Amino acid sequence: MFLEAIDPLAKALGEWSYETTGIYSIILRIVLATLLGGLIGFERSYRRHPAGFRTYILVCLGSAMCMMVNGILSETSDGVRLAAGIITGVGFLGAGVIYVTTRSQVRGITTAASMWVTCATGIAVGSSCYSIALISFVVVMLTLTIMPYIEHLIDNRTKEVDLHVELQSRPDLKTLITLLREKGLVIKGINYDSAYADTGLSVYSLSIHCGKTGLRMEDLVNIIKEEPYVSFVEAIW
Repeated sequence: MFLEAIDPLAKALGEWSYETTGIYSIILRIVLATLLGGLIGFERSYRRHPAGFRTYILVCLGSAMCMMVNGILSETSDGVRLAAGIITGVGFLGAGVIYVTTRSQVRGITTAASMWVTCATGIAVGSSCYSIALISFVVVMLTLTIMPYIEHLIDNRTKEVDLHVELQSRPDLKTLITLLREKGLVIKGINYDSAYADTGLSVYSLSIHCGKTGLRMEDLVNIIKEEPYVSFVEAIW
């Protein structure tokens, strides 16, 4: 059988694991899709992201179910076209978790991407491509749990820094600009945030180039934070 030739794990488990209508094969795929989707969703829920545990289970399980039903209805049906349709549909679902905060920070992109790859994992499970599903799952979990620390190290050493700064009054902006220039920093852009117009604060998004100053992102944030006229400052990721 074709699947037996391309999937070592299915071959090792035996013919029952990829039978189209075999009850044990169906149970295996449903349980595996629920487990893999649930583990990815647990990581997202643990980090308190919009889509969590139940959402990921449903996405992975639904994708697997569509591929299983496709195989049961017709051995010759176009599974590639169905898989493309599933991925497109989940793409719309993932777009719903992406949003921009009042501090001009884009949130939810990683959650949307992980939802999309969880859908692909479900498709692999539903198609009895267990090796692809499990290896991909391991890579996804490593990406979500370990890569953020590496990403933070990279971002902290970047020379281009975007900051959200809340000042006590509008004239304080000139004082802040003078301070940054004295440190050898280049201000590439300043945007006023009108969303805070009625709060009594003067809020801006600053794009800063650190150049050869040797300052890291955390150093720059700490320098600005120490100024008495600064109510709040944070890096925009």
